Amino acid sequence: MELVIGVDAGGTKTTALILNQDEDILFEAKSGIGNPAVDFPQALQNIKKVLIDCLQSRFGAECKAVAAGIAGIEAGNYKDLMYTELRKEFSIPILLMNDAELAHFSLLKGSDGVVTIAGTGSVSFGRNGKKEGYTGGWGHLLGDEGSSYHIAMEACRQIAICADKGIPFTDLSESIMRVLQLKEANDLKGFVYQSTKDQIAALSTHIYEMALKGNEHANSLFQQAGIQLAQQTYFLLKKLDFQREKVLVSIKGSLLEKNEFVQGEFKKQLEMLYEGSKWAPSESSPAAGAIYAWQMAKGTDRWKRSSLD
Repeated sequence: MELVIGVDAGGTKTTALILNQDEDILFEAKSGIGNPAVDFPQALQNIKKVLIDCLQSRFGAECKAVAAGIAGIEAGNYKDLMYTELRKEFSIPILLMNDAELAHFSLLKGSDGVVTIAGTGSVSFGRNGKKEGYTGGWGHLLGDEGSSYHIAMEACRQIAICADKGIPFTDLSESIMRVLQLKEANDLKGFVYQSTKDQIAALSTHIYEMALKGNEHANSLFQQAGIQLAQQTYFLLKKLDFQREKVLVSIKGSLLEKNEFVQGEFKKQLEMLYEGSKWAPSESSPAAGAIYAWQMAKGTDRWKRSSLD
């Protein structure tokens, strides 16, 4: 039996699955942050941990390859570094790619189309014949518009703006200060500069609760995120020269999948920008894309090239 290990490493958690050719999950391992652009040593440690857990399981001896989708892997020389470090410890063939590309394999099963991910960060990946590319995925310092982190930071900036202008805080701003136990606006600096990216992004959960209660400011932040993600997706559709036909579009990530305000605005805006979009199911785990990635790469030299390109 030929088994494959699929790894989905993001800004908050890392998940590894052992899968058979029917996409049945035989074993699962989890650890923390997997984005090397946020914390390379910690991401490497967490990815190693889930691989060790999988290979030491009762299915480990039957695993033929690893396909890992890692957020931030395309930044700088992280792909080189990650591959080099993993090869020191593991002899199994390893394929590294961006998390959005692995999600594309999982959700679109090798078909042409675009996948947009929005969780702690945000990115879109698409493939149209021999053309493939990204939009977004710039990381929290350059972009990540439409992500949980960006939404949380926009809410924090509103607190700073009100403080600078000497105007009353909005209901959302006041509620955030209560949740963070801030006595005054200046205390916000401590939270922002001493917290990790995922700790800041977690603030979006409180903003969501406020939106459910009818808070207009919270709702507007999610609507803006939906607009930004739709534009990001549209730019990619244009860049990859998709024609005005039924183009497969799928979504992944907690913000797009579980937040009805963001998802609703995203779909509405994209349908306005690009009438030919057709929604593909988004139930499967991104890690399940390892099966299709392996099938496409098997018999080629892509296992080596894609890890070092």
